[in-house]
Amino acid sequence: MNRKADETTIMVVDDTPANLRLLDSMLRERGYRVVAFPRGDLALAAATRNPPDLILLDINMPGMNGFEVCERLKAEEHLKEIPVLFISAMTETTDKVRGFAVGGLDYVIKPFAFEEVLARVETHLALQWARKEIVAKNRELDESYRKLKELESLREALTRMVVHDLRSPLMGILGYLELLEEEAEGCLNGEAKDLLIHARAAATELTNRISTILDVYRLEEKAMPLNMVDMDARILVEGALKGLGPQLRGAEVSVQTPAQPLAVTCDQDLVERVLANFMVNALKFSPPGSPLVVSVEPRPEGVWFGVRDQGPGVPVEYRESIFNKFEQVDAWRQGQRRGTGLGLAFCKLAIEAHDGRIGVECPEEGGSTFWFTIPAPGQ
Repeated sequence: MNRKADETTIMVVDDTPANLRLLDSMLRERGYRVVAFPRGDLALAAATRNPPDLILLDINMPGMNGFEVCERLKAEEHLKEIPVLFISAMTETTDKVRGFAVGGLDYVIKPFAFEEVLARVETHLALQWARKEIVAKNRELDESYRKLKELESLREALTRMVVHDLRSPLMGILGYLELLEEEAEGCLNGEAKDLLIHARAAATELTNRISTILDVYRLEEKAMPLNMVDMDARILVEGALKGLGPQLRGAEVSVQTPAQPLAVTCDQDLVERVLANFMVNALKFSPPGSPLVVSVEPRPEGVWFGVRDQGPGVPVEYRESIFNKFEQVDAWRQGQRRGTGLGLAFCKLAIEAHDGRIGVECPEEGGSTFWFTIPAPGQ
């Protein structure tokens, strides 16, 4: 924000008429607008009515001295940012220190050389315009951010409304497909039956995705009630495996759980969905026929669940961001079918709702272990 000299007002305050005239004359010659006052109280009243861009202020003046004028200026919200440069015959270090303490930005000793005064004036004006420009830009950024947040809120509200409205007819389609599959048993040839099975599987996947979107929003708003029950952690693994059913057909799954019951307090449905999500991702990114290891073990921080695959692993720089909403890391998903980018976000929110932790580890020998911990009873 570079302003011309004739657009800049400099206030000069000095009880010595010769100094007042000299500064007035020389600043005007440089094109500045100048207002001059011989007393501090007059200058303060004028600045209150029409704030100048910079003030040259003497210290030793009758009535209100320069220190008092500066303190009064800095106490007013609309005047406190005006640069104040002291011009004084007082040369003691304590005087200079006090000048800076009350808010002055510079201190010029009399008798002064006008070129020195001018250089300091121009420097502080440039700093002032730069500061104002930064303030203006910050306001613009704040306003842009506010509008962006409003648009984001509107987008999320619209997305939630559309998704919610889609869920009911989609559930109806899924129900009719299941009925049709039952009614058509023995009436369809193999190809037609396969088409019907694929249609039902596609409708099921779409229903699950919609449910995940809605659940992510509910978890974010802490609006999803948790049905917390005490249970054996091994049952959660069994439930997740059973729920996946045909998706695990042909997969080599190794389950490593304690021989004795391992108590955990959780919402069974949510935790089983997290485990199922981990398993589906593991199968998706692993070579066909490679083993999948599901583990449960007690740890000091709670009960630890892990799903290890033999896939390409997750680069270090993505191991936290993949749990963010809509995050899809193309660098390690090349050639893979893309999803909504909400599956792992749902997992993170669901585990955090249990006061647990979630993460991924990738050993040097390859593969990934997606894991989470949830507190044991009493923790």
